[in-house]
Amino acid sequence: MLLLGKILGFLAFPPGVIIVLLGLSLCLFAANRKRAGLILGASTLGFFYLISIQPVSDLLIFPLESRYPPLNEERAQAAAVAVLGGDLLQHSPNYGSRAALGPSSSIRAAYGASVARELMIPLYYSGGAPLESPGAESGATAAGRFWSGLGVDPKTVTLEGRSDDTTQNALFLEALVPPQPLIIVTSAYHMPRSVLAFKKTRLSTIPAPCDYRRQGPPYKILDFLPSPDALDSSYQAFHEYVGLLYYSMK
Repeated sequence: MLLLGKILGFLAFPPGVIIVLLGLSLCLFAANRKRAGLILGASTLGFFYLISIQPVSDLLIFPLESRYPPLNEERAQAAAVAVLGGDLLQHSPNYGSRAALGPSSSIRAAYGASVARELMIPLYYSGGAPLESPGAESGATAAGRFWSGLGVDPKTVTLEGRSDDTTQNALFLEALVPPQPLIIVTSAYHMPRSVLAFKKTRLSTIPAPCDYRRQGPPYKILDFLPSPDALDSSYQAFHEYVGLLYYSMK
C-alpha cells in the first residue's frame, strides 16, 4: 500500500505530473486534436516554469515554514530530542558504500544533536530503510554513524529504524520515549504534518524546525530563472499540503 502511494505520488506531483501532462498533450496532437494539445502543452510548460522559480516556490512553502517558530524557551521543559528521518543515500562512497544521511537529514541530525548536547538530554532518531531497497541500511543506522563522527556519546542515543513515514515515526517513538515533553526536529516545511501525526499519540511535543527553504525578497533577476532548488521546494510544498489533507482526514 505504501509503495502504491509513492507511485501515485510520483504521478501526481512534479516532475512526474509534468511528464504525464506533456505525454497527454502529445496524444492529443496524435489524435488530431491539435488545439487542445497546444493549450494543454503550453499550460503545462507555463506551470512548470512558475513552480521552478524562487518567488513562486517561496510563496508555496512559506505558509508551511512559518506555522511554528524556531525553538525558544520551551526547550527547558524537554526531556528528550527526537530527529525525524528524511532523505537517505544508499552506498555512499565516503562511508565505504554504506548508507549516509542526505542533505536535509544531515541538517536535521546536526541540529538535533546540538540541541540535545546543549540541554544534556537523550537523543532519538526515527527513520527506516527505503521500500525499494530490501536489506538496505536504515536512516537510523546512517544517523548513528553520522552522530558518531560528530563525537556524540552512543549511550545517549536511541535509534528507531523501522518507520517508513511520519505516522510511523510518531507511533514507534511513542513506544520508546517516556511520556514527558519531547522536542521534535524536522525540516520547517515538514513540521505541520509532523505535529499533526504526534497529536494522535500520548507524547507532548515541542516543535524545533530547521532546514528552511524560503529565501524571501528582495529577489534578483536570476531568481526568475528556473532552478532545480526552487522546483524541489515546490515539490516539497505540494507533497506536504496533500499530506496535511490526508492526515487531517484520518
